[in-house]
Amino acid sequence: MTRIARASLLSPSASPTAEPPWTQRSHGLILDLDGTLIRGHEVIPGAGELLTRWAGRYVIVSNNSTDTAAGLAPRLRALGLPVQADSLVLAGEQAVRHIARGHPRARLMLCGSETLRACAAGLDLALVTRDADIVLLARDRDFSYATLQALARELAAGALLMVSNGDLTHPGPQGSVVPETGALLR
Repeated sequence: MTRIARASLLSPSASPTAEPPWTQRSHGLILDLDGTLIRGHEVIPGAGELLTRWAGRYVIVSNNSTDTAAGLAPRLRALGLPVQADSLVLAGEQAVRHIARGHPRARLMLCGSETLRACAAGLDLALVTRDADIVLLARDRDFSYATLQALARELAAGALLMVSNGDLTHPGPQGSVVPETGALLR
């Protein structure tokens, strides 16, 4: 794999028609989302042009554990990024799908967003607050001490712990730091 600097792709000083030499040998791109294409609701300069140039030949892989691809893609398009749901791979959604495949109809305590809860319910996972087979920890903006107590109780009773991602933070707008799932785990 060729390692490249972000500036060679997105630099405003680069000629918009000039392609870095490595692109002649590349068939596609695997891109991160937060800090590479966007910061919060801000598009990083050059990101839209990059995705347009590589249309149909990229996938965006993200530790996002709040959204589903179907919900995030329209929001990215509203920001001006030409992104379809089938080009997004999101950690939280993938964790839910992994549980549904490996543990059909599992009793799941999901510490995460309503969007992920709806995804889990749509995959026939039983969302519970007690007697869980599995506890999934995802980015939960409403995480509280009461949630921590419930999670600890389920783990002590033998539930399996799964975590959507171990990142402590992700890049936010204007260089801010946004707490992520790993911060809840630690």
